[in-house]
Amino acid sequence: MLIILEIVGKPEYCINFRFIFTFCIIRVIYEIMKKDDIIELEIESVAFEGKGVAKVNNFVVFVPFVMENERVRVKIIKVKSNYAEAMPLEMLTSSPLRIEPECPYYTSCGSCVYQHIPYKEQLKLKSRQIKELYKQFNGIQPEFPILETCPSPKPFNYRTKIRLKYKKIKKFFKFGYFDYYNNDLIDIEQCPIASLKLNEYLTSVRENNFEFFRKQRIKAFNLAFLETNSGVISNLDKSVDTETKILGKTFIYNRDSFFQINHSIFPSLFDRLTAMLKAENIKFSSLLDLYCGVGFFGVIFSDIFQKIQFIESNKISYKYLLKNIEINQIRDKSQAIYGDADSAIKQITCSPEVILMDPPRSGATQMLIQDIIKLTPEIIIYISCNPATQFRDTKLFEASGYKITALQPFDFFPQTKHIETVAILKKT
Repeated sequence: MLIILEIVGKPEYCINFRFIFTFCIIRVIYEIMKKDDIIELEIESVAFEGKGVAKVNNFVVFVPFVMENERVRVKIIKVKSNYAEAMPLEMLTSSPLRIEPECPYYTSCGSCVYQHIPYKEQLKLKSRQIKELYKQFNGIQPEFPILETCPSPKPFNYRTKIRLKYKKIKKFFKFGYFDYYNNDLIDIEQCPIASLKLNEYLTSVRENNFEFFRKQRIKAFNLAFLETNSGVISNLDKSVDTETKILGKTFIYNRDSFFQINHSIFPSLFDRLTAMLKAENIKFSSLLDLYCGVGFFGVIFSDIFQKIQFIESNKISYKYLLKNIEINQIRDKSQAIYGDADSAIKQITCSPEVILMDPPRSGATQMLIQDIIKLTPEIIIYISCNPATQFRDTKLFEASGYKITALQPFDFFPQTKHIETVAILKKT
């Protein structure tokens, strides 16, 4: 040990020592397990993103499609320096809560991870995962309430948009999703989480022997299918407008503009958001809708706010934002700004009472967060599809005098690992 310490003290040996240390760690792990080993594991918990957590001599192994306290025989498929991944082979002891999945492709297809868990238990699981994730990022238990996950009225058949892969192999066709490990294409006939209209379309594609795609003379293509009022369109079709009515408002968009895919949860989302805002005793004077897309949140909230400001950077979405402002007759109380959020926010001269932000998975930049803080809104509504980056960003807001008063998860994507979270931050 003394020799090792002496060597570490010399900079010229540091790189070699790190290599030796890393090699020793890997060697110890390799002795515990290696790829293709078949072992038995006890599942301790199910982590964020749906993977079961087991341990072998305190070394973590992740296993999909399992439940807490189950015992399973697995095959090791990947070994890293600090964790391993495995695929389940045989269930030795099942949870009494386990159910049969709705989908015949489940565990092969890479889309869903929770179909073996009753829906009420999925909601509890996602709430617990959010609490654990917050503690992981902040090192403490949250001082604010993390509410129970708001359910989707439709646990199945809720998606109004899906993406599939089309591939021609000699005289045969494959049409479906990639498998869980992303190394093969799973041919599917129906998708239980897709809307009924989309599933009818999938059936018609097969009944017509892929005639439409064969005419395109393509061997492989990524396809996006969007349900519209008049039927289903794909990214091979001519782009057309679709119109949807939600909570008394009309929205126009197309396949190239972003619009949430689970419409059934919208009433619950806005009921709870409105209740959370009213609990803060605000005046509902002005709202800034950042990353607004086609104007979904701002247009809905136009009934209760006196002034709405919109910021959107996508050219196509901005075009439909202007249409939605016009068709919903809120032009007199609206201001739409085209541009990247980081630069466009500098055009805001009047401090809004409430800022609503719904950034991409990567979250907001530090520069944008500082500019939001400079506007001194009373309330910040942070909506996120990635709680990890949300908690990273809210730490910066909290360091500048804002406090999270409540956090509400919403299950926009039942059966999958995904979850949306809404954090309310109030200036202290």
